Amino acid sequence: MHTREHIHYNQMLQAQGYPALRLERWVGHVLKLTRLITSPRQRLGITCALEHFTATSALRSLRPEVFEDAEPRMRAFWRWHAAEELEHKSIPYDIYHAVGGHYLERIFCMLTASVVYRAYSLLHLWCFMWIDGVLFSPRAWRALRAGIVAMGGRRALWRDYLAYYKPGFHPRQLDDRPELARVRSELGTSPIYAAAAQ
Repeated sequence: MHTREHIHYNQMLQAQGYPALRLERWVGHVLKLTRLITSPRQRLGITCALEHFTATSALRSLRPEVFEDAEPRMRAFWRWHAAEELEHKSIPYDIYHAVGGHYLERIFCMLTASVVYRAYSLLHLWCFMWIDGVLFSPRAWRALRAGIVAMGGRRALWRDYLAYYKPGFHPRQLDDRPELARVRSELGTSPIYAAAAQ
């Protein structure tokens, strides 16, 4: 279901003139290179790091003020996706430790993932803003900043990120129960979710 929604979303972006498929191919090349220079356990460690990025941003994006002005179906989609990311956030981490992953390797993997993730995110952002004709628009950058503030601000995002570097860190330490309960309640009452389920 997760993969299906990613495919549909990228197809929608492509149909609207964004180079989603080309960017996806670029990711495929990065993954091929990663397979050549890392061990299976290191790749799992990188997955843990990437799951931390998605889980922390998902948790922040479930704040009520985030996406409040978005088109209702897109808001519903992103809230569902955020909840789905949070539900499986611990699985790669637990597997990594079960196969002998250790702190120093985990941190090395996070540093590696941080560079690639930041480059990938900025590439998407700049590309999409360029296509929209707003890359150099102060208004667009103010809107982006307002989105970061709605998620708690840069300081909170940095605090979430740096939590991963604690020796005793585990993804469950980021408590998401209130946010997940809210989204589950929405799932049960929203006509948008009901229509999507059919």
